[in-house]
Amino acid sequence: QKQTAAALEAKTEALDRLEWTDYLHRIALAHREWEANDIARMERLLAGCPERLRHWEWHYLWRLCHTELLRLPACDQAVGAVAWNPDGKRLATSWGDDVRVWDADTGKALLTLRGHRSLVAGLAFTPDGMRLASVSADRTGRVWDIAGGKELFSLTGHEQQVRAVAVSPDGRRIATGSADRTIRLWDAGSGKELFTLHGHPDEVIQVAFHPEGGLLASAGSDGAVKLWDLAARQEEPALRGPAPPARNRSPARLAFSPDGKRLAVVRSGQGVTLWDTAKRQVEYVLAIPLPGAHGAAFSPDNRHLAWSQDRNVMIWDAVARTPPQRIQGHPGEVFPVAFRPDGRRLASAGVDGLVKVWDPATPQEAMHLGGSELAFSLDDRQIATISSGGIALHDRLTGRRFQIRDDAWLAHLAFNHNGRQVAASVRPRSGRLDEPGEIRIWDALSGERTQTLHGHKGMVMAVVFDPTGPRLATASLDGTVRVWNEETGQEIHAWSAHRDGVAAVVFASDGKQLASAGTDRVVRIWDPATGKLRAALAGHPRGLRCLAFSPDGKRLASGEGEGGKPAEVRLWDPA
Repeated sequence: QKQTAAALEAKTEALDRLEWTDYLHRIALAHREWEANDIARMERLLAGCPERLRHWEWHYLWRLCHTELLRLPACDQAVGAVAWNPDGKRLATSWGDDVRVWDADTGKALLTLRGHRSLVAGLAFTPDGMRLASVSADRTGRVWDIAGGKELFSLTGHEQQVRAVAVSPDGRRIATGSADRTIRLWDAGSGKELFTLHGHPDEVIQVAFHPEGGLLASAGSDGAVKLWDLAARQEEPALRGPAPPARNRSPARLAFSPDGKRLAVVRSGQGVTLWDTAKRQVEYVLAIPLPGAHGAAFSPDNRHLAWSQDRNVMIWDAVARTPPQRIQGHPGEVFPVAFRPDGRRLASAGVDGLVKVWDPATPQEAMHLGGSELAFSLDDRQIATISSGGIALHDRLTGRRFQIRDDAWLAHLAFNHNGRQVAASVRPRSGRLDEPGEIRIWDALSGERTQTLHGHKGMVMAVVFDPTGPRLATASLDGTVRVWNEETGQEIHAWSAHRDGVAAVVFASDGKQLASAGTDRVVRIWDPATGKLRAALAGHPRGLRCLAFSPDGKRLASGEGEGGKPAEVRLWDPA
């Protein structure tokens, strides 16, 4: 009977370990999808993790793909328009053929405006916030009374779908752009058509009033950008600057700065062009590839430009002209973006049917340096992060940035004792845990790979350098710990350290002790010079995940990490 109970307990423990291993595999894959910007697959992987196993790493990844301040209920169709009212308390969005108005703080739906017979493509509030203009693929525009939730009148005259709408700064005129290649101006009080502007050879997809109201900018699906003198009712001379390449006539997106001094033009594949509106010439070109660029908006302080780019929202400091910051979180392609009138919130919407509200002051790169795992050199001068395409190195004193190119799936980053070498383990692309492990070492100055270490028969779970000299210790799911000479790549010691996988390994600050821990719940302390076991510290009720020596080497901390169960941290006297 005792043998049966012991066998049942062993079987239960084996199943628990298998489930925990599967959980870790899902976590690793979810992080890889974050790097690949596939939020939909990332969410599916995380949702598939059993709730009882979800530790800090699960919550960290979940927060990464949900950093928005507010998320409105999902629409079953793409959301192609979003607009803030002037006081920033309400947010209007397209909702299929309808328009919905939301409380911008709580996300509660306040109004549903029905009347269009096809997808709503554009929205714009009047300056007093009392009226809302909408346009649709049904070839009409409509003006709504927000207080009563009723349609006041429709704007009819376009011969094809209406793609864009804007309200003049004084609230007296409405401009609409259509697939019929025309722009029409309307009286915002009565809905009467005032005049039509002709000149675009293709669909008009955006219109924008200059803040002073006498100038209108328009963009076409062919990439053409035009300026119109509304008093003269004619096109102004062409903007002087680079035209879209003939092979890349991608649609353009427009945004005037609130002070009217600049016009930003965003084009897929060409980048961002800032125009001086007084001189009618290019002020600056941010030449970067922009796949799937759709919306564009200036912040109220004239400083930041936001645009949609594939499944991202990008924010660029157009004054300092530093590299754009990225906000991830949309599972699908993003369409419109809009700053709240006070500039403290940014709304985005897209093909995924989601509308999200962000804090534009804290884009994600500012929080995690654009990488996944992070390591500091011993002198704290260098930071290394693992990201898609390799390892990024940043010198905190000089600001120098350097990229080590490597297409492998890297993990467990570490600097050597003098900061001149950096190492990482290689995860198997298949995700199988029993594939032979590999460790790579690079020169941190040149980026050249100096060593490739083989020997482990399972996935490598930890990489750590000796802080006093050229030794490297690694731990693996194959149950072994290995010590290497980082300069020659020669294996110095290898021993079966634990009954099951080894999850952590760490050197003491003087390099004279090496501790390891694993799922067998035991901490072992080794002499790294001889490979001899000095002590075995038992007492943890669950599998171990992490270790740390105190700076003086007189204390050793060990932490548990067995999915879904209460975890302990214990302090030991390693002597």
